[in-house]
Amino acid sequence: MIDQAPPYSSTGVENTVNLVALLDWFAFTIPVIEPLKACELLGILADEFIKMPKGGNGYLSQVKCGDITILSGGTAEMGCHVVLSGKGCRQYEARFGNVWPELIKKVFDQGGHFARIDVALDDYADRLSLAQINEKVDKREVISKFKTFRRHEEIDLTSPAFENEGNTVYFGSKLSLFLPESCTLTK
Repeated sequence: MIDQAPPYSSTGVENTVNLVALLDWFAFTIPVIEPLKACELLGILADEFIKMPKGGNGYLSQVKCGDITILSGGTAEMGCHVVLSGKGCRQYEARFGNVWPELIKKVFDQGGHFARIDVALDDYADRLSLAQINEKVDKREVISKFKTFRRHEEIDLTSPAFENEGNTVYFGSKLSLFLPESCTLTK
């Protein structure tokens, strides 16, 4: 492996036509104990959320609007935790458009912090295939801040041919608490 830092500028970068970046997981905590405040922050009416039978992650209560979850009822220090899964992110965008910068600002304005943000980069031009990435890793031709790499293959065992449903490569820690620590590539 070459011991070299990644570049800090976009000089020489190929154009990004057919590359689409999107948020694929968005989780944050705000220091309020009333889930109504989280609903207001999201811009979704509280009566659109359905109360679930139990909470999770140390919270006693959970409400859901599609794939958007608000956890509450923990200690005062825990505040309210909001999770938009990948599907939740798409539902939020369908409703409000690309308002992520505004939502991020609202979270910070409320004194909140982010637990997890996943960014997906869809390559519709096949500029960099998973096979190429795997080959580069196997040859140790990777320069990265990431310290770990994992492969995941999903097979449909119910299909007659055990069809491949997708392959994913992960760069970074599964347990990362910081935004720049993880990256996922899927095909």
